[in-house]
Amino acid sequence: MNRTASRLDGVLMVLPALTLAFGVLAAAAPSVPTDDALPGLAASLTQRLEELEVALPDGSRVALIEHERHGRALLSPDQVEICLRTVSAAGSWPAAWLVVQEKQRDFDLVMRIALDDDGDVATPDFLFTVPRREWEISDIKPVVRKATGRKPPRPGVGHLVVQGFSTKVVESYVYDPVPTGEGAKGLARLLPEGSLIREARAVELGDGRRYTLALVLHEPVFEPSDCSGCPAELFGHADSGAVSLLLSDEAEIVDRIDLGPELFGLEGRPLVPRYRCEPQDRGQQPPLAAFEDREEVTLIELADLDGDGLKLELALTVRPIDCEQHVALIARVTPGSPSLAIVGLREIPTDR
Repeated sequence: MNRTASRLDGVLMVLPALTLAFGVLAAAAPSVPTDDALPGLAASLTQRLEELEVALPDGSRVALIEHERHGRALLSPDQVEICLRTVSAAGSWPAAWLVVQEKQRDFDLVMRIALDDDGDVATPDFLFTVPRREWEISDIKPVVRKATGRKPPRPGVGHLVVQGFSTKVVESYVYDPVPTGEGAKGLARLLPEGSLIREARAVELGDGRRYTLALVLHEPVFEPSDCSGCPAELFGHADSGAVSLLLSDEAEIVDRIDLGPELFGLEGRPLVPRYRCEPQDRGQQPPLAAFEDREEVTLIELADLDGDGLKLELALTVRPIDCEQHVALIARVTPGSPSLAIVGLREIPTDR
């Protein structure tokens, strides 16, 4: 593979909370979430925030959470989880004022983060932006009053957590081209230049002919993940590029489906998992050498997913729902007049 560089949001710095005690009865406060509970809490909160827009200091409005339905947004799902982990690390539960600063922006995002009676993270009752500033604990009351016209509630007013993000360089790797077209062997001779057979397997359709079902990427790039948060862990270290599913016999490609419009991946880019995240991967991109002895994720696992008694369907990961479930694309090989079809989308449990 050849190395390339791309950019994406990541953690720059964390300013721990300045905490003041206010004599709230401990028995009335929800229990502090454990580290293991934070991914699920972040996914739940993210889902509720996806429909929200925030007014910027210049009067324009922007989506709060990145999603395939819109482009520009203030936070990614991974960043939501990072913020909750920072609140935990600062010892600021059950309520705190969270300020999110992105180095490239001239404003700050401010929200009140609090646990509800069930121990879930409540949808913020205060959510606004203000011009960039240096924050002190004494700023909370006057800034909140000026921005919202409301008095900040007592729970959380003594806890200030400032989370900084910046742009960091991440590594991606372009695959070295393999021979295709005339002179190549097997399925490769039927593919255009720049194609990579990600996975292929033989399929019996009962007509005496030999078929190959293959997942093919065009101009693919391998993108190691920092495995921070459930969405990143779902796809793991993945390939991106134009993705297609094709069925061929020994002479020609019988049918082909372009899967690009269906596989949303992360940030709207199609992703095809190659390696699972390992515990040591969390928080950093492993170097390419770290994958030399790892087993690749199996993509083409044919099963009877439509209940007709034939194991001719497969499920491909589309996008996460939360830490426990994700949306999968179900595709089918149709015998008789051999062809491929997209059956639809299905919510399935995530194997973690």
